[in-house]
Amino acid sequence: MVTNSQGTFLYVFGGRQGISMDEMNLNDMYRFDSARGHWESVAYRDGSAPPSPRSYVAMTSIGRTIYVFGGCPGHSRSNELFAFDTETNSWTLMPTNPDISGRGGPVRVLLSLSLFHPRHPRQVLEAAPDGSRLCLTTTQAEQPSTS
Repeated sequence: MVTNSQGTFLYVFGGRQGISMDEMNLNDMYRFDSARGHWESVAYRDGSAPPSPRSYVAMTSIGRTIYVFGGCPGHSRSNELFAFDTETNSWTLMPTNPDISGRGGPVRVLLSLSLFHPRHPRQVLEAAPDGSRLCLTTTQAEQPSTS
């Protein structure tokens, strides 16, 4: 899960539909519109090839681009890096590095853009390793030391 550069949308990609690795993986994308308070499906541009269905991806965003790395497509781990342009809704497969092994694991996201509540500048959204629950916890921002 990542937010866009304006902090108005929270994007979710892929995952799986159960708690067993034999459950069906997904490669769809949804976004939460924080201004309107609802979820919507993201349609990919025709001819744009998204990552194969997978769970446990790592995601981050820079500007209007969301990067999706790795994950578990089936019983393996991937080292693929994809870029998703949020303005054109198109995917690009980026160059891979054979020195980086495939990886995937539980999701933990730090939301520092006050997406859910403006009085709480730091919120952590965590998905359980087995996919059974989603938990949003809030922490106060740490004050820098003056000594």
